[in-house]
Amino acid sequence: MESIFDRLHDNIESTLYYVPESVSPFSTIVMLIGYLYIVLKQGPKFMQNRKAYDLKSVILVYNFLQIVANISLVLTGGFLIWYSQDTYVCLTRNPLYLKMTVLFYTLKCCDLIETFIFVLRKKANQVSMLHVYHHLMVIIGTYIELVFSPSGHNMLPGLMNALVHAIMYSYYFISAYDPELMKLEMFKRWKKMVTQIQLLQFFIAMAHYIWPLVLGHCNMPPVFSLFCISQDIMMIYLFGRFYMKTYVNNDKTK
Repeated sequence: MESIFDRLHDNIESTLYYVPESVSPFSTIVMLIGYLYIVLKQGPKFMQNRKAYDLKSVILVYNFLQIVANISLVLTGGFLIWYSQDTYVCLTRNPLYLKMTVLFYTLKCCDLIETFIFVLRKKANQVSMLHVYHHLMVIIGTYIELVFSPSGHNMLPGLMNALVHAIMYSYYFISAYDPELMKLEMFKRWKKMVTQIQLLQFFIAMAHYIWPLVLGHCNMPPVFSLFCISQDIMMIYLFGRFYMKTYVNNDKTK
């Protein structure tokens, strides 16, 4: 009987062919440690006696590029699934999916720039546990998935994440372009809707990872399924707490 270690070895051997050398455990760990050091310690220290930077142009360009990148990822991934004649319930293993995961990993690394912008603008309230934890775990989870569990089953949560981010960065772009628009009721609802969609995303992703445990296949190691489920539960808790504090409790006090 094939052990879990044999399966992991086979997964790693077959995956490394498609993964660039720059995507390594060392580079990932160094990047995340550097990220935490800058945004939690060195960045705030650097900005302590400085005025917040006006980064409107940078933010507009960054948000626009994020919109384009995420929409491109969704369209490309959706086309690949359609072209491969896969079902969204249990996607097969496909080298093209692995390449898509590498692109997703790269995009999630680029997401870290957002936190640096918060620090330079002295928006300490936005560098929250939810924000930092979410960025860290998406990158860590994607890397673990890429190397240890390169199953096509991971495509759907990634595409959902990209779609949500396309919507979110569209809101950010408009907010940065004309803050006055944010006073309109439509845009207030949009902001609330973004969090609702994020929560829905985590519920769907959790069900998606429970499915292989029920079926016993989808080429998904049970350990990784349980890891993803635990992270979805954590995200639901953190985003749910944010939603209750920001929208539900605030509405009651008005």
